[in-house]
Parts: sequence; C-alpha cells; structure tokens
Amino acid sequence: MVITDYSSVQYLAEGGCGPDCQCFHGPASGILYVTMVVYVEDAVTLLGSSLVTLTAGKAYSLVLESGK
Repeated sequence: MVITDYSSVQYLAEGGCGPDCQCFHGPASGILYVTMVVYVEDAVTLLGSSLVTLTAGKAYSLVLESGK
C-alpha cells in the first residue's frame, strides 16, 4: 500500500502493527488528504485506489468492493 498526498509526498508502511495491519507516520498537522493505492503481493499489480481523508491516531479498515 502506498499513500500519496496532494503535494506528491509518499507515506510508505513502516511495519506491521498486528495481523493484517500496517502503520504509517504522517505529518504533525494530523490530517492527510491522500490517494491510497493498494497492490497485490507482487507490489506491481494494482488492486485498487481511492481518495481518502486520514486523521492521526485513528485506525481504518480497508474494504474492497468488487463488481462495481
């Protein structure tokens, strides 16, 4: 998974924080307006992407909706 903000700064996963969880460190402002891109295990094949708003200190769950 790669998270990129409006100024093209990328936030890469800094490790796992539990089963099926990844941790990211963002800016001190605490709010990120980003494009989240998710790849399959080969790190090349795109699984999906979306514009999202993230807030520091919160946990998010990614849900893939197929067939749309």
